[in-house]
Amino acid sequence: MSRPGGAPIPPVDPFHSLSDFQRAPVSDALLRFVADAGRDLSALDSRQAITAVSGLALPMLADVAVVVVTRDGEAPRLAVAHIDPGSEDRLHVAVLRRLPALLALAARVRRPFRLRWLRTLTPSSLRGLGSGADIVLVLAQQIGAHSLLVLPLRVRGRDLGVLALARLRGSPRYSAAEFAGGSVLATRASLILENARLQDALDKWAHVFEQAQWGAAILDGDDRTIEAANGAFARMHGFPDPTELIGRPFASLEAPDTRLSPGIGPVLDDAERPIEKRHRRPDGSTFPVLVNVTAMRVPDGTTLYHAANIHDLSDLRRTEERLHRAQRMEAVGRLAGGVAHEVNNMMTIVLGFGDFLLHAPDMPPERLEDVEEMLRAAGRAAGVTRQLLAFSRQQVLQVAPLDLNEVVRDTAELLAPLLPAEVAVSARVAWPHVMALGDRSQLEQVLINLAFNARDAMPRGGTLVFATEVRDVADDSAHPDIGTSMPPGRYATLQVTDSGSGMDAETQSHVFEPFFTTKAVGQGTGLGLSTVYGIVKQSGGYVWVESEPGAGATFTICLPYAGGVEAPVPADAAPGPRTMQHGRVLLVEDEEILRTLAARVLREEGYEVLEASTGAEALALASDPARPLGLVITDLAMPRMGGRELRERLLDVSPDLPVLFISGYNTEDAVLRDLLAGGDAFLQKPFRPSELADRVRELFEKGGPVPDGAR
Repeated sequence: MSRPGGAPIPPVDPFHSLSDFQRAPVSDALLRFVADAGRDLSALDSRQAITAVSGLALPMLADVAVVVVTRDGEAPRLAVAHIDPGSEDRLHVAVLRRLPALLALAARVRRPFRLRWLRTLTPSSLRGLGSGADIVLVLAQQIGAHSLLVLPLRVRGRDLGVLALARLRGSPRYSAAEFAGGSVLATRASLILENARLQDALDKWAHVFEQAQWGAAILDGDDRTIEAANGAFARMHGFPDPTELIGRPFASLEAPDTRLSPGIGPVLDDAERPIEKRHRRPDGSTFPVLVNVTAMRVPDGTTLYHAANIHDLSDLRRTEERLHRAQRMEAVGRLAGGVAHEVNNMMTIVLGFGDFLLHAPDMPPERLEDVEEMLRAAGRAAGVTRQLLAFSRQQVLQVAPLDLNEVVRDTAELLAPLLPAEVAVSARVAWPHVMALGDRSQLEQVLINLAFNARDAMPRGGTLVFATEVRDVADDSAHPDIGTSMPPGRYATLQVTDSGSGMDAETQSHVFEPFFTTKAVGQGTGLGLSTVYGIVKQSGGYVWVESEPGAGATFTICLPYAGGVEAPVPADAAPGPRTMQHGRVLLVEDEEILRTLAARVLREEGYEVLEASTGAEALALASDPARPLGLVITDLAMPRMGGRELRERLLDVSPDLPVLFISGYNTEDAVLRDLLAGGDAFLQKPFRPSELADRVRELFEKGGPVPDGAR
């Protein structure tokens, strides 16, 4: 088809560009509408713009308007408008139901999607949509549309979505001028949507900048002063308001001992290498930071500004120091355990041969006192090694009734030579017996920790008093010094009072926290009082401190009361009549003097004793069928073959053979070192001859191992 003169008539459907209808007459009303719509859209964010575009098109450009915005990785967003407000919900549901098919249709037709002016909706006008024509036609018929404009929302070649405008039956069909106006509206809407999207992104990044937990700042590209800073940056540098930092040189934040000279150029220009430095606050305090400054450049290489990221390393450094302290404590603990093990071996020898001397019939009376003093000194040394072992292990409590009066007297006697001569140690007891449930060795550790804490509070000397009493709690109201309730009842109470420097309320509130210390770096670990708290709580008790600056301190410990329960009597406190025993014992001990001592004790009890210094020798003796064994006594820690491995080898030969382990370690420490299994018969060094004899007698009488501690 052609015009007169042979000029071809351009196609009406579809238009490929606005040049096809630039000469189409446009009414003033349509021009004003497009101008007003653009102005109204510019003040909206992206979500408002989607709804506003569909609403603005009514009624000037459409009876029905549908806006679909799609973004990669996001669900499509839909807005619909209808000249009959009561029909909007129905229209929204109808479009939403067919939206997946419509989006798939748009993807199949052409990329980028073309403008379409369907002046009259008929099957023939929709022929270009192929199989998708039916979807559009059904939807158009459902809403009563008879003329359609499909306008892509596109910015810089990137599709944002589609604007569809429809005229219902009874309204004029779309003209070329209206197609042009709709296209301008779609272009304006596309720009507004894109700008709003960018603004949303900028707002999100600004929110991230403000709320970030790390310090962030923007530095001027020329003189590198601070143009903006977030709250974290300001707080870590001691400024309540980030605006107080604006205009300050970034270099002024560095501590004098770490500031680069001249300036900070090398740091700022090296964007790939974060640097550890120290920054300072207005009060003069400094803190470690990790500084990463990145130069922000345009494609030609020009630096516009610098972005600074600052991470406060204070918590990390404190954590590292705590780890180093814990490692040092573990190393010292292992050393202490090893030393205590060796000392216990020697004390076993001293106690054993001293006991022989004490019971020797021809011992001159004037020498008996010397032997008794020697045994008392050995007992005190054994107490010190017991504390070393308690320090070196993760304690497993052995709760039993004990007399706090006895614990206090013994500990005070033990501490007297360990504290400075200027510190006077005394014990006060108000009751004949103050019975508590607890672990004696751990409670002694508590008293030692409190004593050493008091010593540090009395550098010029003073008094240290241990006191015991029985205290009744009438109700379960919260105790003011511990902040929690104590169940009503009777408690065994122990108080440790010093005349030292005392503490203020703030220090008291943190005194039981791990690693909290008021001492200078390197002079304390901050673990002593937290250990006290942990032991007391594990024992089911309560502990608190009362103090004032310059008035000393009193630590009060309340433990479960064990009134009416007698403390266990030591095995050798009331020895019974001695009777000769029978049986064959294999004694395995690599320490010759210890082996000789133990063999002598057992032979004097009447046992036949076979001696071995190694596991291999023990296996050779045990394999003799002519001499069946009734019991094996073996040291736990021996060269080449330890006691546990020896027991396993022996049980292959004689499954019912009882084994008694002896060691300078205690039960829990031996278990933690994987030398001993729970429930094995065990006797800790140092031991008196009577203790060894009693334990061997028990095993022979019961015909098998007796769990440690059973009597």
